[in-house]
Amino acid sequence: MGDYQSDQSSNSASNYFSDKFFGAAGARFSANAFAKMGRADFRFIGVEVAYSHEFGSYADFRQYLNKIPGSFVDPRTDLYSIGLTTEVIFHNRHNINFEHGFRGFFGTTLGYNQLDYTYYKNQTSTDNLFRTFFPKLTYFLRYNKFFATIDGGVDFFVRFGYRF
Repeated sequence: MGDYQSDQSSNSASNYFSDKFFGAAGARFSANAFAKMGRADFRFIGVEVAYSHEFGSYADFRQYLNKIPGSFVDPRTDLYSIGLTTEVIFHNRHNINFEHGFRGFFGTTLGYNQLDYTYYKNQTSTDNLFRTFFPKLTYFLRYNKFFATIDGGVDFFVRFGYRF
């Protein structure tokens, strides 16, 4: 959850906003073959399925912008993703509440993406394939119930959180 603030100076522009709230909730399911070797866990090729729902005034604003000719936005608020995963997790010898590791993911987001079919309508099917299936490499760190991740792939993200 959070808040977007616009630094746009022209409040007469169709895409102007001053302050918009956003939030998201979701669920994830994954299954992997698993082997433990010493202080390392190896999760071999597995599958992951995820769902996320975005809500708030920023999601409503994106849907509004989608109706304005010449605007290119993704109006979806529900996303379903599926992909293949692999992980290696290292456990600290002296503290079982500390672990870190690497995770690989190769997958796609399912369903019709109006933005893709409008903005990229002149791309070849090969270009579409490489744009819609994406790889991601993640480094993660967990201490007790706190965690941090660094994701690299199509985009770059740094996240911090608390696991309930």
